[in-house]
Amino acid sequence: MSNNPEQGLTFEDLMKGLEDCVAAIEEGSLSLDEASEIYQQGMDLAVEASKRLASQELSIKKITDNYEKAMREIQRPSEAHPDVESE
Repeated sequence: MSNNPEQGLTFEDLMKGLEDCVAAIEEGSLSLDEASEIYQQGMDLAVEASKRLASQELSIKKITDNYEKAMREIQRPSEAHPDVESE
């Protein structure tokens, strides 16, 4: 069993949970212990959301890099394929 229950949530659920934590703390009716516990829950959610964003950024960078490489090869076919003659 995972020690990180946030891993089973969608990114949208993570953000909603984080918003709920902020709202609960901002309301001001929590005891210090309750506010501290809610703050920790919010930080756990924020860490997981940040990990997912970083992972998606890396995926997008790889996709973009592959696209740029393909475009360079299309623009320079004679260099990529020496058998092709320029007109």
